[in-house]
Amino acid sequence: MRLLPVGSPTHTACPKSTETLVGLRQGQVRDALSSPDFVEANGSWVYFFTSPVPEGQRGGGFPVLIFTFDRNALVMEVSCYYDR
Repeated sequence: MRLLPVGSPTHTACPKSTETLVGLRQGQVRDALSSPDFVEANGSWVYFFTSPVPEGQRGGGFPVLIFTFDRNALVMEVSCYYDR
């Protein structure tokens, strides 16, 4: 999605279940989704699932997926919410 042309419509949703993502290695997440859009102070990786927003326009209403890792770099929690 992030490689789509600016302003392209997307129809993404938070996953109904994130259980299958728990236990993945940090490298597996990076390989599948590329580098995170943001890294939180606690080391969690944040991904914004939207196409690039046109300059001067505000985004919102798209899924934000957050991966929290344990000390062994394994996913221990995944959360998703819709940004506004």
